[in-house]
Amino acid sequence: MLNGYDGSNMQAYQQNGTYSRASESLNPEDPMTMHLLMETAIGDSQQYQVLSFDEVEDLKKELARLSSRIESARRQLAIESKVRDAATSLNKLDTHTGQGRGTDGTASSKPVEEIELAHRKCEDLAQELWRLEKSHQEVQKRMLEHTAGVLQMTHKGYLEKDAPSQSNGFGEYTNGGGLDLAGNSHFDDHSFYRTLDDLLDEGVTAGTSGAFKEQTAAILDVEKRVWEMNQRLREAVAQLSSGRAVIPQPPEPGRSDQNPDSSLQEQVTYLEQGFERMQRGQIEMAQSHKSLSSKTEVRLEDLNTQLRGIVIRSSNEVNPQHPLPPNVTGQSTDDQIAFLEQGLDILEQGVSELKEGHRDLSTKSETHEEKAMMYENTMHGLWERMSDGEKFSIDSFGFKVSSLNTRVADLNNQKDILNRQIQQQREINSKSDSDKDANLASMTTQRDQASADAGKFRNEMQGMEGEMVRLQTELTVARAELDGAYGTRAQRAAEVAQHPALQQEIAGLKEELESSKSKSAESADLQQRVHTLQKELAETIGEYEIMTKSSIEFEKDREALENSVDSLRDRCESLEAQLSDEKVGKLGVKSEGTPGDRGSNEKGATSTSVLRNEFKKMMRETRAENMRALRYEQDERRKLEAQLRELKKGQTPGKSSLSQSMTAT
Repeated sequence: MLNGYDGSNMQAYQQNGTYSRASESLNPEDPMTMHLLMETAIGDSQQYQVLSFDEVEDLKKELARLSSRIESARRQLAIESKVRDAATSLNKLDTHTGQGRGTDGTASSKPVEEIELAHRKCEDLAQELWRLEKSHQEVQKRMLEHTAGVLQMTHKGYLEKDAPSQSNGFGEYTNGGGLDLAGNSHFDDHSFYRTLDDLLDEGVTAGTSGAFKEQTAAILDVEKRVWEMNQRLREAVAQLSSGRAVIPQPPEPGRSDQNPDSSLQEQVTYLEQGFERMQRGQIEMAQSHKSLSSKTEVRLEDLNTQLRGIVIRSSNEVNPQHPLPPNVTGQSTDDQIAFLEQGLDILEQGVSELKEGHRDLSTKSETHEEKAMMYENTMHGLWERMSDGEKFSIDSFGFKVSSLNTRVADLNNQKDILNRQIQQQREINSKSDSDKDANLASMTTQRDQASADAGKFRNEMQGMEGEMVRLQTELTVARAELDGAYGTRAQRAAEVAQHPALQQEIAGLKEELESSKSKSAESADLQQRVHTLQKELAETIGEYEIMTKSSIEFEKDREALENSVDSLRDRCESLEAQLSDEKVGKLGVKSEGTPGDRGSNEKGATSTSVLRNEFKKMMRETRAENMRALRYEQDERRKLEAQLRELKKGQTPGKSSLSQSMTAT
């Protein structure tokens, strides 16, 4: 909008003072060309409206007024554009410094409001400029149409009465009004606009008195706003330099009422200088920050190396392994800080393990002391039972225990001997019982075998009955298919009867068969031929039955597969829905975070609702993709089935006339 209505086309006449008189390719010495151009111009301008003198004067005044307003609007638009760009740049600088100008948020939102206001003003001015230029063009169009109409009215008699003379090359053109149109004519077509040029100059001067005050007030308002931005820019530069740079105060607004443009230019110049200082300060701050970041990263790398040594030394493993700290890049300390946090976590975990081990050792030592006291009391009690008032000692107690162990071993040997004797007696008693048990088990086995054989025979009988029913059904279906494909035997006979050639062939074959029977020399060959034809017929019928069975089985398999695909699709959809709910629930739980995570408050957590919506969208897309793939597979399957049916039709052997005759007989 701001670049599309700069008025460059309208200024062509005002800057040059006149339009181009004629094209470079036009030859004014050619009488035929000039005559043709004049005739065309007169014909084209017949419908143009010719205004009165007062209307023309009003249009000239309107044209001058519009020109003055357009110039004023263009200057004001240029000023507002500079103000808008300055406000945008200042807001960017404030954003980069990260320092607000207020605590309640009112002052921080003021630059945004100013930028929006500047944009709206620029848009309004652009719209106004476009409207004025459009009105200016309309007025110019009416003036030009009036001029063309006047010229058409004054020149149309030429075409009716006079003709161009060829006496002097180009000749002289005159009309009834005595207007000299020769090649050396002194008529200046720009003289018609001379009064308009004077009025334009006068209109600009006269219109300035009314628009100058309005324009001056607008410039002063803009100057005040730029001065306020300069004040804020000065404060921002001072804060950025931490008071090291002393910046002069911006020039006071409204010092020159006679020339407000120069005062506004001073404010804009000060604003540009402030931006340059701000940019230099930002560059210095970035360099300082980079140097400080490099030093900090080197220091963190040293600390991480020391921390790695501490972690390795404090590890309980035989060959402890711990990664090396990240290399110094000079760009960011995030990797070093993350490594440091990881090492600190490992140390904290090791300290916790040491504390837990210390507590376990303390508990075990107390338990061992209690057990030692209990063992000692038990030993004293046993000694009192074994000894008759003797003094307790470890050696005496050990001797007593050894003697008791020897006695226990002797008793165990005697016990083993008694157990073996008891076992032998039991074996003798169980021999008679084992024979009876063997006979009973044999009879039980025979009975079970007989029952199993009876059940097996029963199952075989049922299977044979089912197989017989299935074979009868397949035979019926095959016959129906055969009748549907080739017709009944009567139909085939009728079809054969309709073809005399076939009947003749059959008759000839019958005669040949009868003659073959009478001829003993050729009987073997004819018999072999008959057997071959019968074999081909049997193979054809067998192949057709096999294909019929295969087609029926394929149809059943297709229906079963379609049912299984539908059930599996429903099951997949239900499982996907359950999986989506489970994952959404897990995402909701994980998004809450854990208290032990480092830096969770600084980095922030992703919104659960956003994750849920994204996941649902992803699942919908996946489901749609699966549905498209399933439809594609179904289409491919239908195509393959159609191709298979075509192949079956193509592979079905057509019966020859001889085979049909053999079948009919």
